[in-house]
Amino acid sequence: MRTVKAASIRMERVDRQSTEMRMDALERRIAKLESQLQPLGATCPKCRAFGFRYDSAVPRTGFGGKNLHMMKCRFCGFTEEKLAD
Repeated sequence: MRTVKAASIRMERVDRQSTEMRMDALERRIAKLESQLQPLGATCPKCRAFGFRYDSAVPRTGFGGKNLHMMKCRFCGFTEEKLAD
């Protein structure tokens, strides 16, 4: 009975080590993929996705000659006007 129990404990250790190794490998892979991601715009104020970007510009004579930029989220469709810097 003791040999079966000892073998069972050893197998649990091997399984745990194997699982930890796979988890480490997956975490490294995720970190590598995340580092390669480039956000497709700024964070949308409505849905918080990285899809809020420049859509069009409207020329303005006021506001010191700055254009009015139309920003739009490509995920939720939220739009907002911002003065160009």
